[in-house]
Amino acid sequence: MLRKYSFTNSGHDNDLIAHQNGRKTLDKAKVKRVTLADIAREAGVSVPSVAKVITGCRSNICVSDAKAALIREIAERLHYRPNLHGKALAGGSIKMLGVLIDSCAPPQTVRILSSIESAAALRGYRVIV
Repeated sequence: MLRKYSFTNSGHDNDLIAHQNGRKTLDKAKVKRVTLADIAREAGVSVPSVAKVITGCRSNICVSDAKAALIREIAERLHYRPNLHGKALAGGSIKMLGVLIDSCAPPQTVRILSSIESAAALRGYRVIV
């Protein structure tokens, strides 16, 4: 039997955990994605300040070390993950490689794909097959 529990984290309903066979899994279909605005609201700072701390970009916005540490702690606690689609739309690099293979590929294809993934990971890329 599948039972669902909702955990609220500082007013943010961002974790829905499904318990099945004694294992906890994240129900991704029902999770509200944490945004920079959510982190800013909780930290009491502006969204650009959060963006500066999270992305590490250089800007003329000054954020104290104490506030930066608070922002990072809140982002970690809320399980913030950058939106790769948003990053791509903003013109940033998403560091992703696509590999197309034939469905009737020879057996050594798996070994080749494994090598590609390893080499890509060393350079910070993800591979989509």
